[in-house]
Amino acid sequence: MTHSVVAGADKKASDEAPEGTIWVCPACSKTNTHRTNNWDTSCATWAVLCRKDTLKYEDGVLVSAEAVNDEKSEIPW
Repeated sequence: MTHSVVAGADKKASDEAPEGTIWVCPACSKTNTHRTNNWDTSCATWAVLCRKDTLKYEDGVLVSAEAVNDEKSEIPW
């Protein structure tokens, strides 16, 4: 799988996922430690910061994750 770089993306420090978290694209379930590095535009735009320890996979496919901003919310894929 390849990822394209977001053209002209502003690489802010706030886009770096803090320790124990990861950015997840809710549309395609790609994950990345930086919100704007090596993703297409839609992944970077809609990425949700999630706790790494809550990512659940079935047969290698991400099926759910818990968003950092609301620990009671679960993002199903």
